[in-house]
Amino acid sequence: MYPLEDSYGLLTRSGVPPAWAPPLLAGACLLDLLLGMATLALRPPWRRWLWPAQALLILFYTVWIAVRLPEFLWHPYGPLTKNLPILAALWLLYQLEEK
Repeated sequence: MYPLEDSYGLLTRSGVPPAWAPPLLAGACLLDLLLGMATLALRPPWRRWLWPAQALLILFYTVWIAVRLPEFLWHPYGPLTKNLPILAALWLLYQLEEK
């Protein structure tokens, strides 16, 4: 697990007020967990809304970090560039989903 204080520090550096960091981090973790559980639990046609929702969340995180913490665009481990193949996979899942 990523150290909690470092997560709060990244949120603060990205423009989140320090008092908001703990509830915002907890909320983001909960949202990620719920989306992951929905991926496993939902069946067609209910899953069709899930792929765009996940893509929107990834796009939001990516744009926020790219603007507020641009050093992550050039990070050697690619914490933002890894989102491109994930978005492509979500697009494929959306296209293959039963209507």
